[in-house]
Amino acid sequence: MSKQAALTRMIERSPMPLSFGDDKVLMAINLFLMMAMMYIGGAVVVTKIGAIVRHRAYDKIWPPHPVTLHRIMWACAGCALTLRCVTETSTLLSWSPDDAGLGAVMQTLKRYIDPVSLGFAATWILVLTLANDTMEQQLRRQPLPINMWTKKRELTRPALVVLISLAMAFGVVFTRG
Repeated sequence: MSKQAALTRMIERSPMPLSFGDDKVLMAINLFLMMAMMYIGGAVVVTKIGAIVRHRAYDKIWPPHPVTLHRIMWACAGCALTLRCVTETSTLLSWSPDDAGLGAVMQTLKRYIDPVSLGFAATWILVLTLANDTMEQQLRRQPLPINMWTKKRELTRPALVVLISLAMAFGVVFTRG
C-alpha cells in the first residue's frame, strides 16, 4: 500500500484533525484550553462592559477616565480571546471525516472571525500604548495599596468553569468513534 493510500485511509478513520497526530490527549488538552478561555474571556467582556455602563456617570466615558480606559483595555483583550477561542472550539467540536463540508464551513468562518479578533487585540494594545504613560503617572501620584488576595473567593467560579471544561473536553474526545 502506498503512503498516499495509507494517509487517505487514516484521514477517513480519524475522529480528530490530522494535526493532532492521532493523539487524543493532545486534542483533549487543546479543546479544554480553548473552551475554558472562551468562557473566561467572555466573562471578562461581560464584567468590564457592564462596569463601564453601570459607572458611566461617575467614570466619564469621554474623555475617558483612567478606570474606563482600564476597563476598555480588558474588554478588548477579552473579546480577542473569546472570539479566537470560540472559533477554534467550534472547529474542533465539529470535526468529522464524514462531513468535510461542515469542516470547510467552520474553517471559513474562522478565517472571517480571526481578523475581528485581531482587531480587538490591536485596539487593546493601542489603548494600552496611548494611555500607559499617563496612567502610570497618575498611579504614582497617589499610590494605593492593592490587596488582591481579598478577592481570591472570586476565583471559585472561573475554577469551576475550568474543571467543567476539562471534563467536557476529555469526554468529547474520548467518546468519539
